[in-house]
Amino acid sequence: MTKLILVRHGETVWNAARRFQGQSDIELSEKGRWQARRTAEHLANEPIDVVYASDLVRCRVTAQLVMQGRNVEISTRPDLRELNFGGWEGLTQEEITQRDPAALDKLRQENSTFRPPGGETIPELQARVLGVLEHIRETNAGQTVLIVAHINPLRTMVYHVIGTNTNPTFRMPLGNCSITMLNVRDDGQRGNLLLLNDTCHLNGYDENRGLN
Repeated sequence: MTKLILVRHGETVWNAARRFQGQSDIELSEKGRWQARRTAEHLANEPIDVVYASDLVRCRVTAQLVMQGRNVEISTRPDLRELNFGGWEGLTQEEITQRDPAALDKLRQENSTFRPPGGETIPELQARVLGVLEHIRETNAGQTVLIVAHINPLRTMVYHVIGTNTNPTFRMPLGNCSITMLNVRDDGQRGNLLLLNDTCHLNGYDENRGLN
């Protein structure tokens, strides 16, 4: 059995403004870096053998902060990037709806093959993310693996391991620097969800004064 610890990257200014980030390379905000450090403290007693992260800066830096002081190499993978939202990146849901009132509903539909302008489809996201997950299962059997990525890739992994085919977009809340844990069977069969969207370690941040 392989244990997966899934951590969503820390907050960015685009997260705070509720803008679609996709594959735009947006850095962590001050709050996001604080969240990552608190996540490191929360996982301090958790043995971690292997680390994978999206190669975008918000995930790379989150992984570095979470693993600070540990002698574990971070493997960055472009296949763990967020859904490519193309021309929607930098826009809010309201701004997208103004341009095309039906667009978000099309993306939310089950088994959607809708492609944002210049972006990618949900099946394309799922194929690349599940390819990474299969690689992890085959090469890290019996280990504890930290994966730092984006909300839709992480949702895709959770749904796959527990055996559903749900469209990952706009479902299952996973907050910035939330912790989700899964057990993955070495034979590839359905695994177990141990923890979902744990953010209890992130209390105590004062938006006006920073660290409380």
